[in-house]
Formats: sequence, C-alpha cells, structure tokens
Amino acid sequence: MPTILVIEDDPQVRQLVKEALTPLGTVITAPDGQVGHEIIHHHRGIDLLITDILMPNREGLSVVRDLRKWDPHVKIMVITGGDRVFPADILVDVAKISGADVTLKKPFSIEKLRTEVTRLLDERLKELAGKG
Repeated sequence: MPTILVIEDDPQVRQLVKEALTPLGTVITAPDGQVGHEIIHHHRGIDLLITDILMPNREGLSVVRDLRKWDPHVKIMVITGGDRVFPADILVDVAKISGADVTLKKPFSIEKLRTEVTRLLDERLKELAGKG
C-alpha cells in the first residue's frame, strides 16, 4: 500500500484529507513543516507528499525543495489558500517552480483531491515497477 504524508497546520483540513485518502494508502500526518521534515528524514518509503505552503515552524516550499534534493522521485502535491500578502495564484506558481507535481487551491473538492492523488500514486507505482 502506498504511503502518503500530509503536512497541514489546520487540524480540520488535515483530518479531512486524511479521512478522504485513507482508502488509497497509509496516511501519515504532520501539523507543520518542521514535523513533516523530520518524518521525511526518518520514514523511508513515502510515495506522495501533500503539503500546505503557509505554516508555522517551517513553510511547505522549504520541505518541497529539501525532498526534491533528497528523493527526486517522490510525488508532491501542494495545497494552498494563500493569504493577504501571498495570494494563492502566486503561491501555486512558486510551488511548481519549487518542484510540485500538482497544486490545488483551497477550497478544493474531495473528488478533485482523490482524482489527483490516484493519478500521482499510479505514476509512482509505475515508476517503482520499472525499477524492479
């Protein structure tokens, strides 16, 4: 079963994403970028990272850049609602430049989330099968 790491500081969004994706794989959650970064470096075998951008302790783009250096093959989805200083459209563009495979602007539908996650996991599993 694939492993999905969800880094999201809003507890309600984090729980909603976890519940929506549990049928698709093992879902690990982190409340901020620092905890997520620690999980990435201590847990081998993450297939998909889903991270918010604007969070306390460590922002999501920093985690994305580090993960791309550490394991460039992990699939990455960035979710963001932006804020007054950094609108979501700008953050989506920066996320793509930083290495995100997919970006979703909040609010997003559960169907859209599941569709994109399924597609990314299928790509990841095909890549892993090709290595074997």
